[in-house]
Amino acid sequence: MAPASLPENKALLPNSNTKRGSGTANDPKAAQGASDQRRDKRIFINRTLICIVVPPAILAYFIWTYLTWLRPGSNVALGTSGVVPNAQYVWWSWFVIGTFGLNISNYCLAGLEPALLDAYFARANANNEKLIYHLDKSWSTIVAWKIVVRCLWDALANCKWLRGTPASSETPAKSKKPMPSRVWVILFCLSVLSWTFVLSGLAMSVTTEFVRGQSANARVLGVNETTMNTRNPPTVLDAAYQGWRYGTPAQIPSWGSLYTESGSTLLTNSSTPNTLPADASQGIFLAPQAAMPVVGSAWGLLLKYSCTPVYHMDEFSILNYRINSTSPRYVTNYTAVPADFEFMNFGNDTAGLYYANALGNANFYYDLDILFGPWAASPSINVLSQLPTYGGDGTSLNALGFAEIGLIRGIEDLEDLSPSAGVGYSLYPFPDQDGNLQPSYNGLEDVDFLEILLWQGAYDNKISKCKSSSVAGRADINGLTGTFSDFSRADSKASYLVDVPRLGIGMPAMLLPGIRSNASYDIYNFSSLTTPLPVEYYPGGQEYKLMGTDIEWLEPLFTAADTPVELNLTGFVTYTRLMQRADLQRALEEAYKHYALALMFYGQENTVDEWPNPTLNPTVKRPILVDGGGVPPLLVLVLFSIWASGCLVLGLAYGLRKRHSATFDTLAFYHQFRELRKADREHILGLSS
Repeated sequence: MAPASLPENKALLPNSNTKRGSGTANDPKAAQGASDQRRDKRIFINRTLICIVVPPAILAYFIWTYLTWLRPGSNVALGTSGVVPNAQYVWWSWFVIGTFGLNISNYCLAGLEPALLDAYFARANANNEKLIYHLDKSWSTIVAWKIVVRCLWDALANCKWLRGTPASSETPAKSKKPMPSRVWVILFCLSVLSWTFVLSGLAMSVTTEFVRGQSANARVLGVNETTMNTRNPPTVLDAAYQGWRYGTPAQIPSWGSLYTESGSTLLTNSSTPNTLPADASQGIFLAPQAAMPVVGSAWGLLLKYSCTPVYHMDEFSILNYRINSTSPRYVTNYTAVPADFEFMNFGNDTAGLYYANALGNANFYYDLDILFGPWAASPSINVLSQLPTYGGDGTSLNALGFAEIGLIRGIEDLEDLSPSAGVGYSLYPFPDQDGNLQPSYNGLEDVDFLEILLWQGAYDNKISKCKSSSVAGRADINGLTGTFSDFSRADSKASYLVDVPRLGIGMPAMLLPGIRSNASYDIYNFSSLTTPLPVEYYPGGQEYKLMGTDIEWLEPLFTAADTPVELNLTGFVTYTRLMQRADLQRALEEAYKHYALALMFYGQENTVDEWPNPTLNPTVKRPILVDGGGVPPLLVLVLFSIWASGCLVLGLAYGLRKRHSATFDTLAFYHQFRELRKADREHILGLSS
């Protein structure tokens, strides 16, 4: 039997003084046979295969885990195709791997140690004293750290620069034991790297999130290409107006998913309902909504809108052609405004306001034929006035306002909402000479402009301009990430009577009093379209056409802008300051947002209106792996890569070498020891004792 350890079994080593007894020691032939048997070398194929296969397999499994779950932006649960693995099982598997990982590492490295020592100590300049460090696999135990600390201390003690002694100074005495061999250092480093198995559990954790399901026919709310124009346009306009004028949040119904293109700077929520953004110049896709995130292909509206403040009149494209005047009173024919009248009536009960005509709060417009000529649809400018009210009809508005609003598509474009007018998202109903139906608009290339000048009493005007465009079509949507892709235009089915106007046309129709109405075909005062107002407006020479009287447009503007209010002594709400440019911009942005929601969801926003969409898959809640927040997964990946690569390279280079035993046990030490010189053997015996 091989000796258990060197110091207690010196008698079994060559050149010992132990007397030979009976048995094979007294039989030369038997002793020679036993010696030859012990010297036979062979390849330990099982250890070699484990060393070559298992570490790379563990590394490959962690790479898959990292790329599938832990790499930023690559979580498989957020994808739109394929099967999502059960993250709970993956997480548990790493606990199992971590349990046996350290043993596997030591098993592999211990099997390589004899072959490494054969190669290292076969060199002529090898320091044979270093063989002592390989007893009992010290590189894999706590003793290794003691050796490392001692070696570092000796290295620092021998550093002349740190000791501050001149180069000629006598070198301090060296430690009794030599430094470990390179083989020992390599094995120690790989053994330390094997503690990555412990870190792997800190690099991931399990949470429950939505993942794509395998079933179709998600039940959704919202219109589609066949139901878009089955609604009455004035009711759609009025629904948007009511939400806007009372300042309600423009929140998407049901789950509230909003979709942007990948790489967009717009931030959307995937776990809570979204409100439409104030600036959608990068484009948003509004699609039907379910009670959970959905994945698949959906028909919807691709929308763009944005508003910006204006500081100089030359930035306008339409209002540059307005009737110029040093005073805005030409648009309302006010003739007597007392000098002590203030815009905000802060308790000034003696202040009065007098006007000369009976129009009161009015909205009228004129066309700009000078741009395109009377034979074409021309831009128009709307002129609005608003007088303060003091509770006569249950409301109170302590504001006096005048506005001019320029529209790139004139008011008369809204006289006809039939499919042939081309104001909706449908095709022209009449085919061309080849029998093909033609688009009624150019998609996102048709940009609609709106410009507004707002006076509040005699104060400086506030100016803003907006632009918008939209197109209907289909896109691949991912409710888990809030993104859409592969958009393709798909026009809605035309109505037999009237089409719901597009975003850039419907928003001004909702905003301007006299256009929006509760019933079809009475959105205009048709007689006023051809009859000039019976009032002279200076500088004159312009035919105004009346849109409506006794209107309310300023108070909804204040409310939508969320300007501060207070409750006065009479119980009515009054505004405490003027509207600023930012307030005006916000009010216009809110108008776009509310009309966009009405376009997609009015009449289809309740659970009773749900319908199954065969191209959308509902999501389900399942466990997913996420970054554990303790140790960066990328760090674990790097450490695993170094450990597995080291085991693989050493296994390929030395694993197939013949050796006396599977590990550097007593038998292997015996053969390594007996090949040393006598002086080296005696020195090693002294170190070991």
